[in-house]
Amino acid sequence: MDEGVNNGVKCVLLDLDGTLQDSESLATEAVKVGFRSILNREATNDELAYLKGKPIAKVIVLLLPEEGALIYEKAAQHYILQSGSIALYDGVLEMLEQLSRDGFELGIVSSKTRANVRKELESNGIIHYFTCIVGQEDTKEHKPSPVPLLLAASQMGYNAEDCFYIGDQPTDIIAASAAGMGSGAALWGEGELGILSKTNPDVLRK
Repeated sequence: MDEGVNNGVKCVLLDLDGTLQDSESLATEAVKVGFRSILNREATNDELAYLKGKPIAKVIVLLLPEEGALIYEKAAQHYILQSGSIALYDGVLEMLEQLSRDGFELGIVSSKTRANVRKELESNGIIHYFTCIVGQEDTKEHKPSPVPLLLAASQMGYNAEDCFYIGDQPTDIIAASAAGMGSGAALWGEGELGILSKTNPDVLRK
């Protein structure tokens, strides 16, 4: 992965779900459980697509103002009960080791809460690679806004041009571009080439 990072980059920021770990399928199933429990129906594909890659606790109440909070509560319960099964994608550990050996400082920018990010990084034994975690509660604006990425860069003592961001969703690439950072599209997990290529990332990598 690091061969695609531009010269002059000192800091690599990464998304978590669908990029480092295979958690999107669990997140989707949890949302489905919430819909069944509260609405007694299945979530539609459009609803699932709207929620994917976003801070669900905040956006589900925009989608469903009356029932959204209850759906999220049921979904979160299911996700937490099953979260011990979340695994890293093949090659992720080796990628983190290589980036660290090559002198890049690493940080996480995620749409989930900081506590859950820490828990899952610890569970997979990779938290020691990261010197910064920016989670859902740290900013009022979320990806595709550049604000979370810029906060991480600031906390780590870097300018935007010193940083490179890797993610699996269009919101990740759009946020990196808006922040003035280089971007890498992760295609080894949830990322889809046909969708991500339209956002013009600097690197596309399977």
